Amino acid sequence: MRKILVALFVLFIITTGINLTDNEVYACSCVGGSITEKLERSDAVFTGRVIEVGGTKNSNIGKLRKYTFEVNNAWKGQITKNISIYSYDGDGASCGYKFKSNESYLVYSYLGNDGALETNFCTGNTEYQKAKSELGLLGQEIEVENNTTIENEKEGSIRTYMYISGALLVLVLILLFYRQVKSRR
Repeated sequence: MRKILVALFVLFIITTGINLTDNEVYACSCVGGSITEKLERSDAVFTGRVIEVGGTKNSNIGKLRKYTFEVNNAWKGQITKNISIYSYDGDGASCGYKFKSNESYLVYSYLGNDGALETNFCTGNTEYQKAKSELGLLGQEIEVENNTTIENEKEGSIRTYMYISGALLVLVLILLFYRQVKSRR
């Protein structure tokens, strides 16, 4: 019985420790591609102005910074007038793309593991002034919906899962301990 308790405790430490550790970030290597290929690889493509540079959240390979855009035009995805995306909080070596507040960009983004839109150095983001030649090659624009910011519905779902599984593991440990103490009487 003691071995089971020790094994469950070690499992608990490992599962919570994985979520709390900072992971190393490795150098970025991009595939490249034509505008058509970048459009095909993306889940959402739009032009917009950065209206807020937000905080960070942890991902499996580093911290992601939140950027909120006021969207002007869109070519792909479910795009609203204000949209939030995440990018690695670093420079090109970590695949991060740092957007500047009040600047406009052509943004290529994809759905991350937790369902939030993400982007990085390799997706093809470009400052708006430098992207004008690309805009005509993106094809037919789509409608930008006039509603609130798209937020990640699944944001924090992995963390919530970790907390729930940890709580259940603690509950199992308590029940096993209680059962062992009761059987000794």
